[in-house]
Amino acid sequence: MQKITIKDVARIAKVHPATVSRVMSNDTRISEETKEKVNKIIKKYKFTPSSVARILAGGKTNTVAVITPSIFAHFAVMAMRGIETELIKTNYDYLIYSTSKFALGKFPVKDKKEFIHISEIFKKIILERKADGVISISINIYDQKVVDFYKKNKFPIVFIEGKEKWGHRVTVDNIEGTYLATKYLLEKGKKRIGLVTGRIELIESQKDRLKGYKKALQEGGKEFNKNLFYQITSHEKEESNRILEYMQKQKVDAIMCAAGDWFATGIIKSAREKKIKIPDDIAIIGYDDLDFAGHFGLTTVKQPIIEMGQEAFKLIMEAIKNKNIEQRHIQLKPELIKRDSA
Repeated sequence: MQKITIKDVARIAKVHPATVSRVMSNDTRISEETKEKVNKIIKKYKFTPSSVARILAGGKTNTVAVITPSIFAHFAVMAMRGIETELIKTNYDYLIYSTSKFALGKFPVKDKKEFIHISEIFKKIILERKADGVISISINIYDQKVVDFYKKNKFPIVFIEGKEKWGHRVTVDNIEGTYLATKYLLEKGKKRIGLVTGRIELIESQKDRLKGYKKALQEGGKEFNKNLFYQITSHEKEESNRILEYMQKQKVDAIMCAAGDWFATGIIKSAREKKIKIPDDIAIIGYDDLDFAGHFGLTTVKQPIIEMGQEAFKLIMEAIKNKNIEQRHIQLKPELIKRDSA
């Protein structure tokens, strides 16, 4: 017997192929009567659609694309945990794209055009029908033509910690986060507070954390010293050693590690190996409050990363169902978690 197709099911049920696809996706717009009729035919003929056929018939892939700077970045991992907790409640899957092969080794950044090819990933997802929507974790679209392409096609996209103003966004108040931490260090009597961030040219949240640091310094009557500012160049464990060595040369008495807890705990490890007393010699504050932060006694800025991922997935589902929903920006609040390191 020749394999039955989605068009055959539609012909027998006397419905459009798109309706069959929607029934298989459990679309709420389809009546129970129609679902029952189509499902009986599917069961009778043991029909199993290919993903390609489903896309052609219904225009849906039942897939969300997740774009991240690195699959090893702890922020991205935690955000994807949040995404997954909501995704498993649906019939959707996700594809993960990493931009690390484009970004690593290009520091310092002198021209954002060097990263314009990152935008090709966004474009590919639409042109090759890879997904029904995109969740972008800390990645911006640098090519205006690609931005215009998304807008024209009303393609659903949610930015987690992105700077884009035209898509849906889920963020944390990053200015407030480093402001609270730096202010706390100043109140503890620290005079030379170093700041560590990711690449402010690429990641808007890191730029905001620099603003929060400067704001606290200004209120404390101190000027910003660029020599106390360090931007990470890699995610290798040796980077924490380089950070500590640099900050020691600058004679800091505290480090606000806005690049994240992974680097902050790495600095603590290096400090212990060098017999540097934490927090007496150098106080350290991290950012994120990841699972292992408490083990190190790390004072850190907690941001609800898992909740951000959850909100982003809920939002992309809404946007996929209704491409005309009003643009939304969900901003969550950070919290300073005080432990031994500061």
